[in-house]
Amino acid sequence: MAWTTPTEVDPGDAILASLWNTDVKGNTQQLRDERGPVFIKEQSFSAVSSQIVSNCFSSSYRVYDIVFTELRGSTTTATQGQLRAGSVTTNSGNLYTYQEISASGTSVAGARANGNVWFLAAHDTSPNTAASIRIVSPAHAVITTYIAQTQYRSGANETLYVMSGDLNNTTVYDSLVILPSTGTITGNVRIYGWAQ
Repeated sequence: MAWTTPTEVDPGDAILASLWNTDVKGNTQQLRDERGPVFIKEQSFSAVSSQIVSNCFSSSYRVYDIVFTELRGSTTTATQGQLRAGSVTTNSGNLYTYQEISASGTSVAGARANGNVWFLAAHDTSPNTAASIRIVSPAHAVITTYIAQTQYRSGANETLYVMSGDLNNTTVYDSLVILPSTGTITGNVRIYGWAQ
């Protein structure tokens, strides 16, 4: 089926689902589903002590989904996050707060922390960790919030983490900084924005 650019698309018009994945970059009208996520950026990284995902947030979106795949460390570690405005990373003042719940087997534990990073994911040296993070309002002049979930397997043990928190300032951010608590990290990150 050949793609033709519609002369006009009105809200509520029915469009075949298979067309949503059609490359419309060269067409005069960019087609997107206003109700779902819009792919913004993908970035792979290998054995890094810090990775900047630049220009991934804008005022066009209020809610972002961040998906990590094949995440692993040079040692058992945590992936942490910070937000960045231009060339300035917010990394001091204990402005990041998060609450964490972890479960492994039948054991469940909780913790709360204030610091200079958010806890985004836990993992070991195997590429078997997936993490999903939702960040709300990083590019708006309000307090930024997040909720994350991650699971990883280490040998026969499966561990689940759920975290949520905020960044207690109203800076407008455009980038995400990913860094391990120790050693280096390798993986892939995809960022999606939810149209307003």
